[in-house]
Amino acid sequence: MSLLSRDPASYDVFAIQQVYEELYSAFKERIPTAFYPNSMRIKEWLSRSIRRNYYPEGLKFQTQRGEKVRSKFEVIIADILYSMDIPYQYEMPLTVGSSIYHPDFTILDRHSGKYVLIEALGLMDQEEYFNNAVKKIHAYEAKGFALGKNLFLAFDTPDSPFDPVIFRKQLADRFF
Repeated sequence: MSLLSRDPASYDVFAIQQVYEELYSAFKERIPTAFYPNSMRIKEWLSRSIRRNYYPEGLKFQTQRGEKVRSKFEVIIADILYSMDIPYQYEMPLTVGSSIYHPDFTILDRHSGKYVLIEALGLMDQEEYFNNAVKKIHAYEAKGFALGKNLFLAFDTPDSPFDPVIFRKQLADRFF
């Protein structure tokens, strides 16, 4: 009788788990990361620790995933990404020339394996914030990120409040 023709319930769960872990370890030792199946690359990418030395005192609000972010607006975005199972890192450093930026959210696109950035822009009615945001967007563009393709901006201002329903639809259209 073939192993595949047996009833899955007849297998010892612990033995299956042990075989999986041994195969996974052997696979990781011998295969370059570029050849990992997407699920493995995403799991490994999400397990990376991001240093939070970029104004750590500003991390005050907790997401459903259990991480700390800077604003309630970022909580909403993080929780939407998490609920839609979109793999992201919060404030992952990005080097552009001699400068280091910290995009609010860096997504690892499951299909292309490339990064997509999301900036949560909540204070665009303040001149200094606005000028810094424009500078950052230009830096992202210089690094090859393009608005609407792999760079997305989410706004929340008194004149244009953030709409989570529209944001979810935009994410679904882009990633699914």
